[in-house]
Amino acid sequence: MLNVIRPARFALAMAISPIFEKGRKFIEDKFRVSSRTATALVVIFVNLIGTTSLMALGIGLASLLSGVPVWAGR
Repeated sequence: MLNVIRPARFALAMAISPIFEKGRKFIEDKFRVSSRTATALVVIFVNLIGTTSLMALGIGLASLLSGVPVWAGR
């Protein structure tokens, strides 16, 4: 199964690599850190924001489809 989606994963990686490069360069210039540190910061930031966003989207979608509110009212 993984071999079937491998070309799509590769295409997605190639498509977003310029965005990561711009972010890395921005952090490197703005905070005057090394390329290695800027890369680590971009990866950490994207993983934190991306994971949190996907979890919130999934929880919101499950709540919407099930009819159970995320936050219980009083």
